[in-house]
Amino acid sequence: MSMNCPTCGTEAQAGAPLCTVCGATLTPTVAATVPGLGALAPYPALSPLDGAADQGAAPYAPWFRRVLAQIIDGLFVIIPTFAAAIYVVAVKGTVHIAAHANNSAAMTCHFTAQALSCTGGTLILANFRELLIVVVLINVIWAVYVIAAIAGARGATVGMRALKIRIVTASDRARVSVGRSVLRYVVYFAIGLLEYVAHVLFLVSFLDWLWPLWDARNQTLHDKAAGTVALDVRARPR
Repeated sequence: MSMNCPTCGTEAQAGAPLCTVCGATLTPTVAATVPGLGALAPYPALSPLDGAADQGAAPYAPWFRRVLAQIIDGLFVIIPTFAAAIYVVAVKGTVHIAAHANNSAAMTCHFTAQALSCTGGTLILANFRELLIVVVLINVIWAVYVIAAIAGARGATVGMRALKIRIVTASDRARVSVGRSVLRYVVYFAIGLLEYVAHVLFLVSFLDWLWPLWDARNQTLHDKAAGTVALDVRARPR
């Protein structure tokens, strides 16, 4: 079976992927034969369908859409954390605050597993151990979800799905593996954690989310570490 190039019209050998004259991609055709009517006009063969258009042509996700997706995702951590704090502080009723002797004086605070104490007469007593366990549990659950979501079929968290963003590998725009997704989250988490350990590293966290503004592929630093990119898939049919 032979076919003609859709671009230049040159007859090409059956099964050839490219036109030997103009180099255009060839789509194989299939001819149907109906008894008594002979051969019907050939029609293009169907290509494998993965449920979406070719993501190779999808543009990189713009910075502001990624920020909005991050804000939406953040609500799923912030809201449960505040709810846990309200429960420990208000419902359990274990807080006692003694007024500071001099409000204008500098105050230094530190906390243990049981209490937050400050110099100058202020003592805030609360179940910090209980609250800490709840906060850690919330973040662990969220971390597992993010890793699974990025490595999943959609390649996106709930915020990314709302803003039509998908995370893929930077090299071939393929589905992200679990290992790569773990690395991406670990780098992201480490940047945020170091921010609390050494406040000067806040600049790194700031740069992480500003980096797409001048990066050729709109990558964050944790994208670069994991070899991933974010695609804008708004035009892709589902």
